Amino acid sequence: MFQLRANDEIEVRMFEESDAETVFALVDRNRDYLREWLIWVDRSDTPEVTRQFIRDSKRRYENKEALSAGIWLNGELIGATGVVEYQWHNRMLEIGYWLSADQQGKGIMTKVVSALIDDAFANLGMNRIEIHCATGNKRSRAIPERLGFKQDGVMREAGLLNGQFVDKVIYSMLASEWKAQTS
Repeated sequence: MFQLRANDEIEVRMFEESDAETVFALVDRNRDYLREWLIWVDRSDTPEVTRQFIRDSKRRYENKEALSAGIWLNGELIGATGVVEYQWHNRMLEIGYWLSADQQGKGIMTKVVSALIDDAFANLGMNRIEIHCATGNKRSRAIPERLGFKQDGVMREAGLLNGQFVDKVIYSMLASEWKAQTS
């Protein structure tokens, strides 16, 4: 099972079925906030749907396809992160994330993503990490920008969100760049 410490207070670990009620409750409390940028929020409408998501996530992790993990601050679930997709043949992955509204602006997600990047380059042998964000999602875009990612470009109308097509910006970080800026 995947487990990573971002610092003494922040742990990233895979969801377990026993977390389903907790995950659902956090999503439910943040539903209006999360709905603005995440397409899956309205489909996550019962604890059983969340439980099935956790089961599917475990299978996808075991098949080395993706990773879904909770962000725990002093033992309390405050958000989620993970790998949207591993591209092992290209030694590349894409990171995704969300955080509860009341935990925004504290530097938590920057620490989490930084720890995921360290792990991907040092332990998984990845060469490239991507983060995709809707162009209008300024909070989400601030994470890769703060961490020194390069903006590769914008995919026009690449996502359908709340009935509207949105453009997505692609950010990337190479292993050599990360090493140079963290040395």
